[in-house]
Amino acid sequence: MATIAKGNNPITIIVQFTVEPQYQHSVPDIVSKTIPEILKKQKGFISSSFHLSTDGTRVVNYAQWRSREDYAAFNQNPEASAAVAQIMAVAAAINAKVETHEYEVLFTIE
Repeated sequence: MATIAKGNNPITIIVQFTVEPQYQHSVPDIVSKTIPEILKKQKGFISSSFHLSTDGTRVVNYAQWRSREDYAAFNQNPEASAAVAQIMAVAAAINAKVETHEYEVLFTIE
């Protein structure tokens, strides 16, 4: 389960796909077919949530990993790399702009 709290110390990965509105579901569709079972087996994986912008131009993935090392191990896993390559191929085919960044929680307001 995703937890957003300072001091919790997971690494947060946010990936933003900027797309034309008619392609907004293309990325989540391929993700749902290629990577869920791989992620569930990965050491340190906490969660991954997909969000669609209401204007149809963005897809955002908010993912949490226990540590940078666990996330790095995922990126070195051949099965995961193949799935990510499929996702990126779909993104390229629809001319999606993809940005990936790591974040730490600064604070939350509840």
